[in-house]
Amino acid sequence: MKIIILKENLVKGLSIVNRFTTKSITLPILNNILLSTESNFLKISATNLEIGINFWSLAQIEEKGEVSVQGKIFQDVISLINSNQINIREHNLNIEIESKKYKTKLKGRDPKDFPIIPKIEIKKPFIVNSKNLASGLEEVIDNVSVSQARPELSGILFKIEGDILKLVSTDSFRLSEKKISLKESIKEPSSFILTARTARELINIIGNYSNEIRVYIGENQVMFEGQMEEVDHPFFQVVSRLIDGEFPDYEKIIPQKFQTKIIIKKDVLLNEVKKASIFANKINEVHIRVNKERGELKITAQNPEVGESVSSVECQVEGVDIEISFNYRFLISGLTNIRTPEVSFSLTNSEGPAVLSPLGAKDFFYIVMPIKSS
Repeated sequence: MKIIILKENLVKGLSIVNRFTTKSITLPILNNILLSTESNFLKISATNLEIGINFWSLAQIEEKGEVSVQGKIFQDVISLINSNQINIREHNLNIEIESKKYKTKLKGRDPKDFPIIPKIEIKKPFIVNSKNLASGLEEVIDNVSVSQARPELSGILFKIEGDILKLVSTDSFRLSEKKISLKESIKEPSSFILTARTARELINIIGNYSNEIRVYIGENQVMFEGQMEEVDHPFFQVVSRLIDGEFPDYEKIIPQKFQTKIIIKKDVLLNEVKKASIFANKINEVHIRVNKERGELKITAQNPEVGESVSSVECQVEGVDIEISFNYRFLISGLTNIRTPEVSFSLTNSEGPAVLSPLGAKDFFYIVMPIKSS
């Protein structure tokens, strides 16, 4: 293999791909990346056996070939080169890196030792705006369960119906749903559960990517693909295993009737909950009392070792007075992921689920269970 490549292109690819390498005593090859040539591109690949990535950078290919090299060391060397044009040559598994005033050699490994990144049978993908997908994943990912007792709750449900993609997550105490419009309507409804780790990596990759994302669904895997702007060629592919299991029929638990509905400024409520959280007890409890006549929401928290906090905020109230307690962490999480200036806060009863949603928007809701009174 012999190529000439611009440093900025190579550094960009390495910074993304090396997030997928992992230190392993039993499989040290997982610390490596795979460099291979394809037409006018250098393809850089990495995998941790759960997620794999392929990334393409434009390059001048003088000799075809492939080699595996330790990813972080290779990135460190490339990032410290001053010249923007870099020559890379592989000979007998030795990788020679050269610029105007620098030359070094790294030991590589046989590319046959590198794990195979699964290929997905290419079917018609669904296409989604990259920024909408990244934003949507950010809004729901906090609710993913960290317990492995129910693996199906440790990921994010992707549910495709017509021209709508629903992203759903829950840890049994709270649940979020985000709706995203697709470029085209999909005839056959489908769904899968994506691992939380893959979702976090996708957010990092596509958050600043301006093109559309093509999503190919396989039997046990899914592939997210971004295209280059200047040529019809993949820019990156992220291939991930899927979580095996059946996601709960969450739509059955969405409350349909409420005793009390509140409209309140999001930042005001969020700030008051944060202030109360300083005084919360060991179960993170903050108590809310709604008074319709006064148009007031009172938030209190007590901790015998710290003290007490009481604050009141104005709000619009429809329905009856109510008292209810929540884990402040869950309230903060839900409010943080709402993008509108005002929120709708709907309460079923003092021990039933509550719903936070952006006022004037129907693309997101957040269900949170209260702390039941003893």
